[in-house]
Order: sequence, then C-alpha cells, then structure tokens
Amino acid sequence: MNISLLSGRRRLFLLAALCILSSIVAVGVYSRSRQTPKKKDPNRTSYYAEEVTTPPEVKSKVEGLEIAGVSIVDQGTAWAKIKIDIINHRDAGLMAMDFVVYKSPGNSGGVGMAGSQLEPPLPLIPPHSLESFEFFLSSFMEGPPIFLASAIFSDGKEEGDQNSVQGLKHTRQDLQKRRDAEKARNGGPQ
Repeated sequence: MNISLLSGRRRLFLLAALCILSSIVAVGVYSRSRQTPKKKDPNRTSYYAEEVTTPPEVKSKVEGLEIAGVSIVDQGTAWAKIKIDIINHRDAGLMAMDFVVYKSPGNSGGVGMAGSQLEPPLPLIPPHSLESFEFFLSSFMEGPPIFLASAIFSDGKEEGDQNSVQGLKHTRQDLQKRRDAEKARNGGPQ
C-alpha cells in the first residue's frame, strides 16, 4: 500500500513540475516574440511615429511666416504628433496654409489647412500673432524637410508654391460648397 501511495505522490509531483516548466517556457517564448522588431514596409514613405526621437526640420517658403519652433507631442507612441509654432509677421490674417515634403521632382506629399468652418471664416493666424499647430507624424513623408509651401491671406494674396496654392484654393472651394449645402439643408440663406 505504501508503494502505490508513493507512486501517486510521484505522479502528482511530476505533473506539477511539468505544468510549471510549461508555464516558464510559454512566458519565455511570449516575451521573446514581443522583443522581436517588426519588419518595416520597404514601400512605406511616412514616419514610423513611435520611433521618432527628434522633430523633423521645418522651413517656411512664404514671406512673412516664420517657423518659431518645432517639437514632438506624445513622443514614443504611434499617435505622436509634430507641433509647429508659426509667427505671422504680416498685416493680413493667414486663412489657409499647406505643408509639403518634396521627396523628388513630381513626388511630394503634404497636409493643408483651409481655415475655420465659421461664416465668415476666422484666420488660422491673426496678423502679427503666433499660433501652434499639431499634425500626426505619420501624415508626412520621412526624410527631407517639411516646408510651409504656400499660404492664402485675408487680403486675398496667395504666396508660395503654385501647385500647393491651387490645392488650397480647391480645398477652400470644397469647404464653401459644403457650407452652402449645409445651410440649404437647414433652410438658411445660401
């Protein structure tokens, strides 16, 4: 009777040891797989936001608009943003602007801002003022500097890269059409 009892204890001990050993191996495999770096997509051109440790270079191509500062918000996360401080030294408010990255001739990408949805629209940056804007880093192509490529001002002047200006004008026209359609739906004047 002692022999079978001892065998039962040995079986229980062996089973417990196997469970503990299996758990240790599973934890080791899991933690190792989490440390394996993800392979980057060779066709991707935008920033891997979580890996950016220094803000990209930002320059202005528009006279009277100065890039006063650039920093990273939420650094180390997939939703990290670039914060750009801009000073408007002009006598007119900034109504629309376009940031562009020129990778090569004919290969560029960017982020435009076309002003407020209010009627009449408010300027993005009033005359002789500083404002800050945040954009997701993944919105920009990685590598070359980011340029404030074009701007439209409250006095009607348009400056900067003409392709970029045309894109801003198109965006502003689309916004105006949407505003007019919304007013019509709500029974207001167009």
